[in-house]
Amino acid sequence: MNKTAFVLHILVLTLLVWTPHYALAQNDFGLDFELAAERKICSGMKLNLAGGVRTQDNSSRIDRYSLGAGISYKIYSNTSKTFSAKAFGDFEYLWVQNLESIEDKFYDEDDKLPPDYKVGDYKGYNQTGRYWNDRQRISGGMSISWEPNKRWSFQLKETFQYSHYNSVSDIDITKVRRKYNDDDEPYWREEHEVDSREAKNRTVLRNKLTTSYDIPNSHFEPYVSFDYGVGLNFSTSKCKVTFGSKYKFSKDKSMTVFYRYCHENDHDNDDVNGHLIGLAMDISW
Repeated sequence: MNKTAFVLHILVLTLLVWTPHYALAQNDFGLDFELAAERKICSGMKLNLAGGVRTQDNSSRIDRYSLGAGISYKIYSNTSKTFSAKAFGDFEYLWVQNLESIEDKFYDEDDKLPPDYKVGDYKGYNQTGRYWNDRQRISGGMSISWEPNKRWSFQLKETFQYSHYNSVSDIDITKVRRKYNDDDEPYWREEHEVDSREAKNRTVLRNKLTTSYDIPNSHFEPYVSFDYGVGLNFSTSKCKVTFGSKYKFSKDKSMTVFYRYCHENDHDNDDVNGHLIGLAMDISW
């Protein structure tokens, strides 16, 4: 088996191990488009600029727009340049759309039960309309890279991520409830009201492991990454598994095509729970 075939086998096996458990539970599909630019400021220090658009709800709605900037600095590199460490800091502004949602309601002990109904029976639902919730994100951390040869690369990245969610007003809420007229005949009554969301702050610790292989005599560099995050001031866990390949047009320009599976066990999650197909362009100048 040659090296290229070996890499492809590793990618397929990793896909089979990590994705089935989550893929059965989540089916949403989105597209992710990214554009990133990098410029060397001085020895070991680089400026990074990035923007992106992401879709959700089977790619029928915009999930977010994003703009960001950051600085990275190489703090260590051994003489053979096979091992290096880098510190980084980023700021990002996100315009994020929350989709329409429906919450089922059931009778409880405080309700006046209609005829032939008991506690726990279905009584209606609340429908929350779509709304935009902007947020600002500050990230900082370190990454460690190991390149044992010209082909293989391994990277471990630890990121502390702080997000501020802006307050939101004028959220449309529709309440539909089962009611009975004077003749005990059932009907559905619809009520409308306006709700709001208070500003909040979220902190997450993210751990990301990436492996890539530069195929000899080729412009392709396939990779696989596993990203796992945990909430520090709220209860959540987030998992991202990504498979893709970079295509290098030149030393300063490249394109990456990738597939990503995302899952987060929090209602106000940052990412589409489900599948993403992405295209990213990287430019150095």
